[in-house]
Amino acid sequence: MRSRLQIYDKYIAKGQLKASSRVMTMGEALRHHELLHAAGQSLIVTSDEAFDILSRTYLRVLIPCSCRLTFQNCHKPVNTCINLNESAEELLDRGVGQRITLEEGQEILTIADREGLIHLTISSPGQLEYALCSCCSCCCHDLQALLSPRG
Repeated sequence: MRSRLQIYDKYIAKGQLKASSRVMTMGEALRHHELLHAAGQSLIVTSDEAFDILSRTYLRVLIPCSCRLTFQNCHKPVNTCINLNESAEELLDRGVGQRITLEEGQEILTIADREGLIHLTISSPGQLEYALCSCCSCCCHDLQALLSPRG
């Protein structure tokens, strides 16, 4: 887990990634939602919240889940990470990802629900969500951090 976090720290230092994320329990997220959003923390969201976030976007770009591609601990769907708005524009400018419609995004979320994946919002400090990911606990570095023993 530490080596995975170090990789993301390097991406941030090189400017390849704006921010990383932190997973919280549902109780923490509910109590501190506004504060966390302002600070750029990731949040676990319900399916309804994920649909709502998606419906408020003007652009959506689908990319493969880097966690499942890296760790390959399960056979869950890989095409489940949706970048939103400006983040989606940046990906398209770099030739990365596939533009999807709102309906396609909703179908991806529905499939993710059926597969038992957990929706996470990813945001930067002071910004709205820039990505909506559907994660598994066996590959996702955020969910692994949540499940790891604390010393």
